[in-house]
Amino acid sequence: ADGSGVDSLLDSPTNYSADSGNNGGNYCTWNPLSANGPTFSQGNLTVENSGSGPSGWRNIASTIAVSSGKWYAEFDTVGSQNGGLFLGIQKVPEDNDQFNPGTLSNNFVGKTANSYALNCFNGSKRTNNSDSGYGSGMSANDRIMMALDLDNGKIWWGKNGTWFGSGDPDSGTNAAFTGLSGTFVFAVGISAGEKINSNWGQRAFAYSNNISGFKSLCTQNLADPTISDGSTAMDVSLWTGNGTNKTISGLSHSPDLAWVKAR
Repeated sequence: ADGSGVDSLLDSPTNYSADSGNNGGNYCTWNPLSANGPTFSQGNLTVENSGSGPSGWRNIASTIAVSSGKWYAEFDTVGSQNGGLFLGIQKVPEDNDQFNPGTLSNNFVGKTANSYALNCFNGSKRTNNSDSGYGSGMSANDRIMMALDLDNGKIWWGKNGTWFGSGDPDSGTNAAFTGLSGTFVFAVGISAGEKINSNWGQRAFAYSNNISGFKSLCTQNLADPTISDGSTAMDVSLWTGNGTNKTISGLSHSPDLAWVKAR
């Protein structure tokens, strides 16, 4: 019922109530268009990279960006992290040029002042290409917890049910980083044969009792857009010219600007 033992999960443009309690629609996944080289599987929830050395790093962004709200996700490490795995968030659009293309040397989240990451090898936290003490390193099959509160500009990491640094997302205390502002995507920097399994709510969370008020990252939990129906603000009218005047009609709005283009 919670999806933990099956390989087929609901993921639909239509919002719904999931058995896991993580009401959903389209869930966040890793975006295969954000990096070339890694292997994506399990509906883009699992990423594996065979690259090695400074030029082997790849940085992968999530499919959904957020600028407000409280979000929670869990990630299962597969390797020993000796090769390298950095998990966190990066600001958009500021970091787009920094992390693309994927062949940049030592290319991973936490390298810029606009990105924040957990170093899964030793448990340190990183931003602006600088580590500082925070938690403990990951072993194979550890579960990383990540809570992002963009209403208050804070982020936490932990593993296997315990938050690093005595952090408490529920009370908002002892965050790894504070003062976050802007629009962010989740991101993972991965190298040297490492592999990660990810869960933004597609499956039941293992440690959701520690995150009251935090939501799974899916379309149902996003704020409603200012324009819910795009055709009420922009639309297309096609016609084949016949040498006479053309009256544009049938639109669901009254245009302020008409753009005429040959096709």
